[in-house]
Amino acid sequence: MVVDDHELFRFGLCSLLKSTAKCDQIYEAESCNEAVKILSGHASDIQYIFLDLNLSDSHGCDSIHYIKRGYPEIPIVIISASEENYLIQEALQIGVRGYITKTASNEEVAVAVQRIVQGEIYVHESALSASKTRKPVKGSVNLTDRQKQVLKLIDKGYTNFQIACHLHISENTVRVHASSIINALKAGNRTEACFLSRKLGLL
Repeated sequence: MVVDDHELFRFGLCSLLKSTAKCDQIYEAESCNEAVKILSGHASDIQYIFLDLNLSDSHGCDSIHYIKRGYPEIPIVIISASEENYLIQEALQIGVRGYITKTASNEEVAVAVQRIVQGEIYVHESALSASKTRKPVKGSVNLTDRQKQVLKLIDKGYTNFQIACHLHISENTVRVHASSIINALKAGNRTEACFLSRKLGLL
C-alpha cells in the first residue's frame, strides 16, 4: 500500500512498485485515516506500507505509531521529502524497514525497493550523519562468528524465535547476542545496527 497525499507521486511510485516488486494490486491512500480503513478490511493482502511522513491528518512519525498499534506485523517503509536527521533516527527507533527520500532517482528507489522486498533494510545515507561522533570506524568492530550469524539473520528480518530455531540456541541467547552486536556497533537499535554493519562491510 502507498500512503501519500500527492496523487501524482502515488501514481509514479505505484508504477515503479508494479515493475520492480512485481505487485499485481497496490492499495492507495491519501491520509493516515484512509490507510487504516483500508487495512481494516485488507490487511492480509498488504505486505508492505510505503508511507509519507507529512500527511493531511498526521505529521512526523505519528502515523507510524498509529499504524503499528493496529498492524505491527506489516513492515513500514518511509518515503519522504524530509531528510531531517531527527525524523530518520526516530523512524529507525520505531522499527521501520526502510527510509527512502523523495530526492532519490527512480533507479535508486528501484534498488531500495528490491533490497527491502528481499528482506533487507534500506536507509538513506544521511541517517547516521547526526551521530558521527559515535559512529564506529571500519576495522574497530570485532564480532564473534556466532554474532555474525545472528546479525545476518536479523538483517533478513528474522524474529528472535526464528533465529533461535535456525541456530539451535535459546531465545535468551539470541537476545544476548543481539544486545552485544548493538553495543559493539554503538547503534540505537537492530535496524541501525544492520545499516552500520553494511556500511562497515560486516554484511
